[in-house]
Amino acid sequence: MTFPTNPIVGDTFTSDDTVWRFNGRKWDRTVIGSNNATRYADHNVTTSLLNRISTLEALLDKVLIIE
Repeated sequence: MTFPTNPIVGDTFTSDDTVWRFNGRKWDRTVIGSNNATRYADHNVTTSLLNRISTLEALLDKVLIIE
C-alpha cells in the first residue's frame, strides 16, 4: 500500500474498504469496512479485531503524546 506523499492533517486515503486519515504524524485507520478480510501469515484477522486494535492505538496516542 502506498500512501500519498505530502499529506496535510485530515487527508484521507482509501485502500480496499479501509479508510486512513493523516493526523499530522502518521496515517490512522478510521473505518474498516465489513468486507475487509486481511490475511497475515495465513491467518484471517477479523474486522472486529482490527477495530479493537485501532481503538487501542488511539488510546495509546492520547496517553503517550507529550507536547
